[in-house]
Amino acid sequence: MANGVTEITGVHHIDRGYESLEEKLKGLGAKLWREPLSHEEQEQLKSS
Repeated sequence: MANGVTEITGVHHIDRGYESLEEKLKGLGAKLWREPLSHEEQEQLKSS
């Protein structure tokens, strides 16, 4: 199993396109959590 952390933004696209993905990944042993973007992170996304 891989170690480390992967950060994904724009998960609303993933939520919309993959049914029960979070539960499936957890079933494989993934540890998932969701965090709101900070104001700074939101600004970075707008300018990218």
